[in-house]
Amino acid sequence: MAELGDEAAAWHDRVAEQVIRLGPAKVIGIGSGHMDRMLTTITAAGLTAAKASEGVPLIEEITRVLKPGDVVLVKGANALGLEAVARELAGMPTP
Repeated sequence: MAELGDEAAAWHDRVAEQVIRLGPAKVIGIGSGHMDRMLTTITAAGLTAAKASEGVPLIEEITRVLKPGDVVLVKGANALGLEAVARELAGMPTP
């Protein structure tokens, strides 16, 4: 969502509201600024949310907490390279 420029903060707030409404078991955030604010909002609503660990590949952090039947939503700016994470989780080759 880094591509949204001046509207990025408002869109991050909207995403946080939707996350709270859906009530996932865990949220792992990557990035800073707007993401930090999102995680604070999500945590304040009583959900489990944390920033991705420094030095640990995101795919490893995600797969470490996954259980059979879990659903993963990958949301993020193209600038963060999250398409590769989504493809790996789905078992798809990276182009």
